[in-house]
Amino acid sequence: MEVAYMPSRAALLVRALVNIILGALVIAWPGITLLVVIFLFALNFLISGLFMVFEPAFDKQNKHAGLTVIMGVVLAIVGIFLLGRPQLTGDIIVLLVAVWALFFGMVDLYVGITQRKELPGTWLLIIVGFLALIFGIYLLFNPLSGILALIWVIGLYAMVSGAVLGILALFAYPKLKGGK
Repeated sequence: MEVAYMPSRAALLVRALVNIILGALVIAWPGITLLVVIFLFALNFLISGLFMVFEPAFDKQNKHAGLTVIMGVVLAIVGIFLLGRPQLTGDIIVLLVAVWALFFGMVDLYVGITQRKELPGTWLLIIVGFLALIFGIYLLFNPLSGILALIWVIGLYAMVSGAVLGILALFAYPKLKGGK
C-alpha cells in the first residue's frame, strides 16, 4: 500500500502562489506580522487557560480538577496581561527562541564532540551547535532585531519554497510518476 502520493499540478501551483504571497506580505510588513505573532501567542495563553478552567466540568475523571482550574486561571490571567503588553510578549517569544537555540546548540556540540570517533559526520553537529549558540546569544543581546530577523527568514523561506514548488509544478511535473 502506497501512503505518499504526488499532489496534482493545480494543488502544487496553489501552494506555490500562497507561499509566495504570504512571504511577500511578511517581508513587506514585518511589523504587522510581528504584532500578529505576538497577539496569537498571548491569545493562545488566554484560550488555553479558559479551556483548562472549564475542563473539569467535562472530564469527571480528572483527579486534579482543583489544580487544573488554578493553572487555567493563572494561564488566562497571563494571556490577558500579555495581550495588554505586546513589547513584553515579543521579548518572551525571543527569550524562548534564544533558550531553545542555546539548549540545542549545547546538546549538538556535546553529541558532536563526544561521538566524533563513533559516528562519521559529527563535525556537522559541531558546526550546527556552534551556530545555534551564536544565534541564541545574539537573540539574548538583540531581542528586537532578532525577532525581526526571524520574521524576515520566515518570509524569505515562504517565497523560496513557493518558487521551488512552482518550478516543480510547471517544469518537472510531467516527468514525475503519476503526474497529470
